[in-house]
Amino acid sequence: MADPRSLSAIQQQFADALLFPDQSTSPLFKSSPEQAQERLGIYRGNVSAIWTQALQNTYPVLYQLVGAEFFEQMAKAYGRAHPSTSGDLNEFGSQLAIFLADPITGIGIINDYPYFPDVANLEWHVHTAYYAANTAPLGLAEVIEKTGEHFGQTRLRLNPACRLITSEWACATIWQAHQPNTDVAYPEQLEVKNYYLVNRQHWSVEVHALGIASYLGLLALSQGESIGSALEQAMEHDPDFQIADQLQQWFNWGIFVESKLSSSDERM
Repeated sequence: MADPRSLSAIQQQFADALLFPDQSTSPLFKSSPEQAQERLGIYRGNVSAIWTQALQNTYPVLYQLVGAEFFEQMAKAYGRAHPSTSGDLNEFGSQLAIFLADPITGIGIINDYPYFPDVANLEWHVHTAYYAANTAPLGLAEVIEKTGEHFGQTRLRLNPACRLITSEWACATIWQAHQPNTDVAYPEQLEVKNYYLVNRQHWSVEVHALGIASYLGLLALSQGESIGSALEQAMEHDPDFQIADQLQQWFNWGIFVESKLSSSDERM
């Protein structure tokens, strides 16, 4: 049985007292229970402020959607349900989408706002894309010049900052509508199947709505298939898929960082 006077036991008691206000404080403090609760209240306020600020930095769109008061209450509930496991506060909000989707831990938000978990999921990918490794993108002309007639057999590696995401809700448009100086309007219809790409260029994260054919092509490339195979899959879904235009668009977004031939592992 663990020694209740050990440092780890005392730290656990203190953490429990912070997270759960009805926790008995008598084993920890010599002062009266009233004084202990008053002093703990200062620590609780600091913890709550840190949780709220960390989540607001990661989920600015969600903050705008729910408002400051609700967001603070959500941050408190989330912090108790998912205590931080890292010294890096940038990682604190990793489970928020799961938390919101849970009808019990998500404080019932899923009932009235079923798209909030998907908005949170998108924002988490935007957040992690910003902190992903920085790599120089490939240009289309560069790949064509190096691969020549074997262009179709070439495989492309996506930028570490790229995220391909699907949603049953118009999350990409919601996100775009809440960006500074945007001309995108909030969507009138929310329940719309979305396919989108999260990417970072020049330390600016972008969210691009994709057609399903474009999404399928990029998904195939992300899974290691050749350019030819990926384009075939896109064409199977949409015979009018504009190959040249889409290739140029993908490369303009800077989403590829390495190429190699399917027939060998020789890097191009």
